[in-house]
Amino acid sequence: MKVSVIIPTYNGADKIKKILQSLERQTFQNFEIIVGVDGSTDNTKEILENQKYFSSERLIVFEQENKGRAVIRDNAAKKAQSNLLVFFDDDMIPEEDSIEKHYKHHLINKNSILGGNQLDKYEGKIPDFLKFKEYLSKKWMSIYGNKVSLLRKDNLFVTAANFSISKTLFFNLGGFDERLTDAEDWDLSVRALEQGIDIYFDPANIAYHNDYVTCKKYIIRQRQYQLAHQKVEELKPTLYKSKYKRNKEINLNFIKRIVYFIFANKFHVYLIDNFNIYKILPKYIRYKIYDIVVTGLGKIYINTAI
Repeated sequence: MKVSVIIPTYNGADKIKKILQSLERQTFQNFEIIVGVDGSTDNTKEILENQKYFSSERLIVFEQENKGRAVIRDNAAKKAQSNLLVFFDDDMIPEEDSIEKHYKHHLINKNSILGGNQLDKYEGKIPDFLKFKEYLSKKWMSIYGNKVSLLRKDNLFVTAANFSISKTLFFNLGGFDERLTDAEDWDLSVRALEQGIDIYFDPANIAYHNDYVTCKKYIIRQRQYQLAHQKVEELKPTLYKSKYKRNKEINLNFIKRIVYFIFANKFHVYLIDNFNIYKILPKYIRYKIYDIVVTGLGKIYINTAI
């Protein structure tokens, strides 16, 4: 095997089938798949053992008690038979040439890290909030342009939902910090940059995020990410509180404070998720409202009940 594809999953019974089926359509097929089941309480393990969904010839499945994504990814990497590790989350759908692009990159750029693009994409008739999430992901990723770029401190971005690294380099860096349950990919990329490792981003290497979340769940996710970065700063203050600080204070003038005060409450979250009256507004205005609600409750007033 030339590539080991690593997928952590926790209660991913409704998601794991899609990514495994997408891997069967890859243009590059010389890879094994290692799925780590992180203490799931649903029927994820049973689905993985059912061969009617996908071929199991290259599939390795192991299970452990729930310890978080950093631990399950590290343990999966230890089982890899290849020296090239490609990581995806269980709710990602990589495009058909994704693994091929990871593989070819490392043939040329040895001892480097490659981050792939992560876009939101949903099928069928979806709530307006998910259309907003699709728009957001495209907007965020557009800043990197359309060519492979070498990342630096000011534009550092690596997501463990779609990235690759040699097994040797991964463990030379110490793997993911197992004290973290989130933001472990950010921490790994910072440690790599500090050691002079080249980190690339390929906007054309796309995997689609396919997790159907509500506005409320998305805000909760934003809060978790904020807390995760606080923990990173507490664990490594010399590195993160000054040099690579992510939780920057949002400065609000008087008018912005009033706007956030009005929209950053659970009433608007309920409306968005249940009876979205904002759909009658032009897209630009309603997307601005969604952004204010999410930013207000996810980053500014993180202790406000939702």
